[in-house]
Amino acid sequence: MIGLYFTTVTHGDKEIAVARKAVERIIGDSAADAVVASPNSSFMGPLTADSRDLSLLAPLPDESLDGAMLAPPNRNFRDNYGAALIAHVHNAVRGGGWVLVPFHEEKVSERTGFWNIAWLRGLLGREERLARKPEMALFRRRARLTPPPSILTAFVADAERFAGDFLADRDRAGTAAYLETCRGFLTGSAGPSCGAGPAGADIPDWKDGLEKIHAHMNYSVTGAAYKTEGLRRMIGRYLPGRNDVRVVDMGGGAGFVGVELLLTCDAVSELVNCEPAATSLPLARRLYRTFE
Repeated sequence: MIGLYFTTVTHGDKEIAVARKAVERIIGDSAADAVVASPNSSFMGPLTADSRDLSLLAPLPDESLDGAMLAPPNRNFRDNYGAALIAHVHNAVRGGGWVLVPFHEEKVSERTGFWNIAWLRGLLGREERLARKPEMALFRRRARLTPPPSILTAFVADAERFAGDFLADRDRAGTAAYLETCRGFLTGSAGPSCGAGPAGADIPDWKDGLEKIHAHMNYSVTGAAYKTEGLRRMIGRYLPGRNDVRVVDMGGGAGFVGVELLLTCDAVSELVNCEPAATSLPLARRLYRTFE
């Protein structure tokens, strides 16, 4: 079984057919039994004979696939998140299996920060060969990769605990007892008087099932990748050479973007996340405990 990984929500049957043809042309596999993993799905597994649509972030067991392709177009960057995504896909492939990864030419990569072949080689070793139209590099699955610190790494490793914490604590997150458990990262001004209250009707609940919870978090995790890159670029352009930038994020939810920025931008020394919704605290608390 092989995996076709899409990083965009805009793909459909046409894009899947194009990816299958690319696999057949480069690998010689018809990809008839491919599992399609993308942000369009919130199903986190487990993988079975009937499971053909998975979340991009589903934690497949190591070496559970014969091969995997990260399908173009790919709009991820040369950062921790991008490296964590590659490690996630690579580790799902059996030893010696194939991994197809898209790359961009140097001029495009230099301008955008998208993946280039030199950066991929630094992660995956020397490619077996390069294909064109689209630009794809063929690698072999080697020793297990250790993903770098990223919210993607944290979520893939602990998706069920994130969901469990959120569901268990969403309605008591604004109470004095729960706020006390968050004192490691929460300021003294936080609390119900600041607008922290019970969960609203638009927030997922137990009755909605885990898929809706995962869809809610998939949006936060995948969105943090490009939002963080945008902030890094603005800081680098307008505040070059700094290592003492302090950021205030107004309405930052659970802080996914803020945590990723702290992990990947050396210019940022401190970040304060202003978020009035107490229902964000269970996810923020688990992120804090992960990266404390």
